[in-house]
Amino acid sequence: MVITNIIAAVLFVLPIAFVFLDKKWLIGLYAVSIVANLPLVFSMRFGFSYELIIALALIVKLGLTAYKEKTLLYNTTRENICLIGSLLIVVIVNLLTSFFHFNREAYVARILVYAVNFFILIIFTYFLKTKDTIESFRIAFVIGGVILVVSAIAEMIYGHYVFGVSNLRPAGLLLDPNVCAFALNITLIISFYKPRQQSLLTMVFLIVARLVILFGVFLTVSRSGYIGTLIVLLYMLFYYSRTDENWIAAATVGAFAVAYFVFSHALARFWVTMHGIIDLDRIFPFPGPTGGTGGGGPVTPTPGFASGERIMLAMTALRVFAQNLFTGVGIGNVLPEIASYTGVGLESHNFILQMLAESGTLMIVALLLLAYCLLRLIGRSIRRIRWFFVLLVVVVSVESVFNHNLLNLNLVWLALAFALALNTLHSRQRIEFGIARRRKG
Repeated sequence: MVITNIIAAVLFVLPIAFVFLDKKWLIGLYAVSIVANLPLVFSMRFGFSYELIIALALIVKLGLTAYKEKTLLYNTTRENICLIGSLLIVVIVNLLTSFFHFNREAYVARILVYAVNFFILIIFTYFLKTKDTIESFRIAFVIGGVILVVSAIAEMIYGHYVFGVSNLRPAGLLLDPNVCAFALNITLIISFYKPRQQSLLTMVFLIVARLVILFGVFLTVSRSGYIGTLIVLLYMLFYYSRTDENWIAAATVGAFAVAYFVFSHALARFWVTMHGIIDLDRIFPFPGPTGGTGGGGPVTPTPGFASGERIMLAMTALRVFAQNLFTGVGIGNVLPEIASYTGVGLESHNFILQMLAESGTLMIVALLLLAYCLLRLIGRSIRRIRWFFVLLVVVVSVESVFNHNLLNLNLVWLALAFALALNTLHSRQRIEFGIARRRKG
């Protein structure tokens, strides 16, 4: 509790102090807090929104910067505007169709979430204008991922060795192991984007951070997380094998192969120990008894969320959509509708099916428009960053099959802001909005 109070107090002071420093410090703090979910620690102590404090600090910083530079310009591209506009259409359709089956509490909560996420998108795409700020943001994003893994490790150690709990799925400050794994995969992707030049210290930090992040994904025992990580690693091996740095792919595979043969016995013992601590049996059933250290003892596998249940939820969500074609059932009403058919109080666990069930056929048009604008952005981006966009879209698409809540995750909007900022930075056809004082002479 003392540690929590200290961390919360430091978090309270940092935004105020960073207002008077370079803007990259405040941007970095906001990125770290989103990825690692630091507002949870703050709210445990003070009971009010940490995001609001940082938002106010950013607005003050925006005003100070505009006054100092005599300009207030938002740089973007046509492709960025198209994508942001299509996202806005998806949100508007979702909100308008929900009036027909109005759930006040869920509706108000969704409006607040959308408002915060659009603020994140606009404020980050405004500030991320230069290579320096983008690099600072990338490092901050990775630091947030490392903090998240540290919190998950602390949860695992405390849960198993203090309370004697087995079959854990540590998620750290994000609480949900599937969301935690997704956040770490997004962090892993962003860590692989690199500018033309970076210091040796940065390279070493990123290599260590990636290993920590991979271990963090392993701890979550998330099927979607494991699939996402596998996609990222295979994609990056393929990408590096086709570039001038193809030695990186060979060196990475060779290093892992040597490490496996040298430490095979230690890895085998580690695998048995982890079977007694985290719920690996939900994906990798252990043939014999496990005896993890500590008070956990032999592990009795707990029933997981089976693929059959996911299929049942998906089919039921389709049924809900088919019976409410024009308007959907509205925000907050999918769960009770599914429960009325199946007796299971769960959402669809599929982003597209969830949106269709909530908003009906109009959402099909909105999602198709979003897909078109996304493909347009990828197609018109330069080759140097196109690989990054493709990988990000693939991993998010895979997650959408398992997670109905994607548009509510501020991490998704944060990653999107980074991608749009990259597109603007490398585009030759930038568009500027805003005001600027004319220079004399």
